[in-house]
This record gives sequence, structure tokens and C-alpha cells, in this order.
Amino acid sequence: MRNFTKKNYKKFIMMILTLVIVLINTLPASVMAEANIISYISGTEEIRAGDTITITYSISGTGLFGINGTIGYDYSKLTYVSSDTLIGGSWNGSYNNTASKGVKFLLTDSAQTNPINSYTDVFSMTFSVNESLAIGEVVDITAKDVEASAGTGLLTASNVPYSKTVLAPKSTNNYLSSLGVSEGSISPAFDKNTTEYSITVPYTTSNLTVSAAAEDAKSEVSIGSGSLSAGANRISITVTAESGATKTYYINATRQADTSDIILSTPSELKWDSSKASKASWSAVSNASGYIIRLYKDGSAIGSDITGITGTSYDFQSMITTSGSYTFKVIAVGTSGTRYKNSPQSAASPAYNYTVPVNAIVLGTPTNLKWDTTTKTKATWDVVSNASSYSIRLYKDNIAISSEILGINATSYNFALLITSSGSYTYKVTAIGNGSTYTNGAQSAASEVYNHTVSASAIVLNAPTSVMWDTTTDRKATWAPVANASSYTLTLYKDGVVTESVFNGIQDTFYDLQSEISSLGVYTYTVTAVGDGINYTDSRPSAMSNEFSYDVSIYKNQTISDSKSGVSATGHISEGATISIIEMNSSTTEYSLLMVNRYAVLNCYNVSINGKYEGTIKLTFNIGEKYNGKTITIRHMKANNTIESLTAVVSDGIITVSISEFSPFMLLINEADLIGDKKSNVTALIWVGLFVVVAGAGVSYYFIRKSRKLK
Repeated sequence: MRNFTKKNYKKFIMMILTLVIVLINTLPASVMAEANIISYISGTEEIRAGDTITITYSISGTGLFGINGTIGYDYSKLTYVSSDTLIGGSWNGSYNNTASKGVKFLLTDSAQTNPINSYTDVFSMTFSVNESLAIGEVVDITAKDVEASAGTGLLTASNVPYSKTVLAPKSTNNYLSSLGVSEGSISPAFDKNTTEYSITVPYTTSNLTVSAAAEDAKSEVSIGSGSLSAGANRISITVTAESGATKTYYINATRQADTSDIILSTPSELKWDSSKASKASWSAVSNASGYIIRLYKDGSAIGSDITGITGTSYDFQSMITTSGSYTFKVIAVGTSGTRYKNSPQSAASPAYNYTVPVNAIVLGTPTNLKWDTTTKTKATWDVVSNASSYSIRLYKDNIAISSEILGINATSYNFALLITSSGSYTYKVTAIGNGSTYTNGAQSAASEVYNHTVSASAIVLNAPTSVMWDTTTDRKATWAPVANASSYTLTLYKDGVVTESVFNGIQDTFYDLQSEISSLGVYTYTVTAVGDGINYTDSRPSAMSNEFSYDVSIYKNQTISDSKSGVSATGHISEGATISIIEMNSSTTEYSLLMVNRYAVLNCYNVSINGKYEGTIKLTFNIGEKYNGKTITIRHMKANNTIESLTAVVSDGIITVSISEFSPFMLLINEADLIGDKKSNVTALIWVGLFVVVAGAGVSYYFIRKSRKLK
């Protein structure tokens, strides 16, 4: 021991202290915590006179089976409202408000099986702040005289305070100070107390930029989409005051209709049918109400234009009866009273070289053409041997008023729908061959004359109204009755083009089109009221019906979900579609734009559907049942970069909103409504540090004394 100098003693002491610290750090937390317990109070960050505030009492310790103490408060500033036990299981709590002495609390683990072993939220208390408090006054709440029972005995905790200064009331000012638009002026002139405004803009204006400023700098202004469709549009401007009170202003913007002419596209893909050489066909032209066609032989026109064609084909069999090279040209017809005008005439079709068969027999010419004595508008003629069918054409005052009506398989035809005005009517008939052993006969001479007279006082029927698809029966057309109509004629359109489906003689004010509508497309229709041709004449066609989109093979009502996030979409969604959810963080531009002050972000998702959908979709988010009854704000960044703000109350842990497009969504909650927020975790390191200091001091003292004795 002679070489054990003072310097060596110091080194030895330092080694021992280091070893003690290492050993202490390896001790279980439960061992270190048994020395004492620690109380905590957290609560509402901002308080104002009249507010309701909540504080949460928490404790950390090990093996705690009971807790009692007092929450002290100034009853001249606060009024006790209620308490709520937060710790679950077999723990029970009782609370006794004694006003001047505070709220006495006692919590016990009745089963003695669920001790507190770590930082735990024990209970919350709610107080109302007296409305008479002035700005700047201090509100104090203290957790004091806290004792906890553990296996080691009765433990105590130091008093802990909660102290807040009363702030000025939140502003309720939700007025605008200015409101304007990028084009024109709103009417009436802006006044902060007027919430409804209007403006009319030309069709060339497809978007209206709205500028608005809040009267109070603490308010927020949210402006709806300024995208304009033709007709009426309603743009909302919502002002949210600091207090949360809202006021919405509206601009009712009318975008005028486009009145410029639209020249229909020229028909294309002209060709002769491969299965029937005399049948001409062409591609449909969007928005055409019909077509005009003309036949040419060896470059020269045959007859006049053939009008009233509603389909995209025409059989020239009755006109191609002599050998030659035949072509045809087509014009798409616009609709009277609309912007759609006739197209240019198409180029000539490819040639169809027809040669009359050498041994073909020419059919006879129809004879004995006369008008029926009972049904005055009914044409009749004698049968022609070996005729496959007949074609007929109507003339008024010796001028053709109809195209060649083909495919007549009888020896009569009723022109009631065409004979609606006064005049002298005749008709001509052609016997149609089979194109091989028999060729068409010559057109007959004109029939006898039928003089039709419409009363001078004949009334033009009103056009049908309320032309719309039935909302309960699929593919059922409906309209309102027209007084004195004998029947109705319905014309069906698909994707804006008239189809070959024209339905005459309808006696009801509805028509079931299920058998006609069986392929993908957007369908509309018009209806004409038909007169009796004597006292009443036909109406003009009705306005076009609303649209009916048929796509039964693609869409069905269903719900698709993402199992990880719990987000689901319900609506008319295509078969096999899936929902895609991408969580967004603060590094993205969208996240920054969607943020709102005084709100906490629960989640931010970019939601999309891998597939198709139509109409309104219900989007459901899983928030958690702990937020039941809380109001969630959903900020939705739309495709045009405007932000839509929605709200929903949590029920059964979920919220549901209705949307028409997918994109980023941010879910926000008022910071005061956060539940189970992560708090700072204060551990037993304080006690470890104290233990190290005490132990180190003791060891140092021992070795210093020994050192002095050795000297």
C-alpha cells in the first residue's frame, strides 16, 4: 500500500463512479421508479372568458393500485362541470367538488390486477371559465396532496400547476371587405351585408376568377370553382371567422349560349354493302338529324336528291335497273332552329358496276293504282308475279314529297303521316326483283288523284313537353299529353345522331325502348304530336329529351375499399375497379396548400380509382371511434386546383362525404378536439440522476477518508 498515492486514489474513485453509473443505467425502470411518483397536468392551450376547458391529470410510477388527492382551483374564476375517468379495466374513480377546497378525487384498482407501471392518463376534468374574467387575468389549477398506494407503501407526489392567461375573445367577424370578378361587374354593387350577386358573361368566358378579401385579417376566405358551363352557375365564397362562424356569399353567373353556326362534318367512309351490292352506306355524323343522298350513273345524276333518310344506309335496288357504273354522294343534315347546319356534299363513293343478268326476267309494272274508299290515305295496287317487294313514292301536286319507301311486302301503304296539308296527292309503285333471276319492273304510272283538304281553321298541335326518361323504369321514354293529338311519333338518337328507330302511331304518352337500347351510348329522343289531318295538323318536334347513358356491361353499384387505410368508395363504379390510397406528407405541395391554421392533421391521402365511375361517389374515411361526435373538416383539392372544404361528424368511427372527383384529401380536426395526443414522456431518469449523485458522493467521501488515513 506504500505506492497507493493520492493520485492513484483519485483514479480509483473515478473508476468506481463510472462503474456505479453503468450499473444504475442497467437497472429495470420499475426498480428505479419505486422511489416516488410524479404528477402531470396538461390542458387547453388557449382560454377565453366563457370558454369550456379540459385538463388531464396523469401520473407515472410503478405498482400503483390507488391514487387520491385534490385538484385545486379558484372558484371565483372557474366553475366545475364534470370529471371523466380515463384509466380503464378494473379501476374506479370518484370525484367530490367542494368548491373552495377543490375537487377531491379517489381512484382504485378494485381487482388489484391492473397496476399503473408507467406514464398513464388517469382522469380529465372540465371547467367553465367565468364570463366576467378580464383579458390578462390568470387562471390556475393545481394537482396537490397526491398520494398513491403501492406494494412498497404509500407514495407522495409534488404539487403540479396548470396556469393560463385569459386571452381576448376570438373575432366573430365573417364579413367580406371586397368582392369582384375578372370580367364584367357583379350586380348589385358590393355591400358586405348583401350575400347574393349576379353577372352575365358571353359564351367565350369559360372561367370566372373571383377576388375576395376578408374584413378581418384573422378570417379565412374559401372560393368555389369559377369554371362555367353554358347557362346558370353558382359560385360560393365562404368567410370563416376566427371563432369558426361562417358566412357565405354567392355569385350567380350566367354564361350565354354559343350562337355561332356549327357546320356538320362531311360524311365519310362511303361504300357499297358487301352482302347487297345495291345498298349504299356511310359513317354517322355527330349531331346530324338525317341525310340527303343522290345517285349517279356513269357520272350523271339520276333523278333528284333523296331526303328524309334517318339511318346511315340506303338501298338503291329500285333505281339501279340498267347496266352502268353507279356512285352516290351524301350530305349530313342539320337541325332547324339549332346551331347545326348541313355539311358539304361528300366526294363520290367508289363505283358499283352493275350489269343486268342476261337471262334475268324484268318484272311487270304494278297496275290498278287507286286510293282506298274507306281509309282515304291508303294506297293500293294489284300484285305483280314474282315480286320480292315493292317501293312507293308519294307526290303532292305532281312534286315528290317523300323518298322512295322500300321494303313494302304488301300491296297497300297508308300515307296518313305524310298527308297532313291540303293538295292533290298521287303515288307511283315499282315491283322489286330478287337481283338475280328477276330484275325490277318499270315504275308505274301515277295513281288516281286524292284531293285532301285541311280545314282552314285547322290548328297546329302544340309540341309535346316534359320529354324525359322515366326515373323508375329503365329505358322508358315519357312526355306530357298534347290535347287533340291522334297519336305520337318518337325519334331516337344515339350519341347525338338520329338512329333508324322512328316509332309511329304511339297511342300512349310513354314508350318502352328496352329492346332498342342495348349497346353502349348516350341516348336522347324527340316526340311529335300527330294531328288528324283535317282539324289538327302535326306539331313541330319537341325539344330534345335529357340524356340517358347506357353502359350496363361496365358500371354497377358497388363499394371498393383499401384495407390498409380503411378508405372506401361507394357508387356507380366499373367492374374490377380498385381504389388507390397514397399517404401524403408535409414535403408535398398539396399538403402545404391544404393546411389550415388552428387545425391538426389527422391524415392526408391522394385518392384515385383504377377504373371508371360515373355520378356522385360516397367516400368513407376511418377516423376511429374515439372521435365519435367530433366534427372533421375535409379539405379537397380538385382537378382545377381549387380547394373544396367539407365537414362531417364522426359516427361509429367513420365519416362519409359525397364527391364527384378524386384527388388529394386532408382530414383536419380542431386542435382542442385531439384525443390521446402523444405527450412528452417524462421517465425516471431524474431519479436515476439523483441516485448517481448520492451514491457517487458517498463513495468519494469513503475513499477520501481512507486516503487521508493512509497518509
